[in-house]
Amino acid sequence: MVYGERVTVSVFMDFLNSLVRQQDDRKVFLIVDRHSLHKARKVAKWLEENQKKIQRFFLPAYSPELNPDELLN
Repeated sequence: MVYGERVTVSVFMDFLNSLVRQQDDRKVFLIVDRHSLHKARKVAKWLEENQKKIQRFFLPAYSPELNPDELLN
């Protein structure tokens, strides 16, 4: 998904819902960095409620070689 606006918790939640809907009962393994958005309480609660559909994994605190987005910054 591409957004032309600032990514907020609600935008990220929309992304998560869309991601889960597209998977036809397959579990999603989501790898994220430690951005505050990825650790927000609302996101954590949603992930807990949907743990049969999706599981979140965090990259190590400093790992630019594992996060291709870092090459853009």
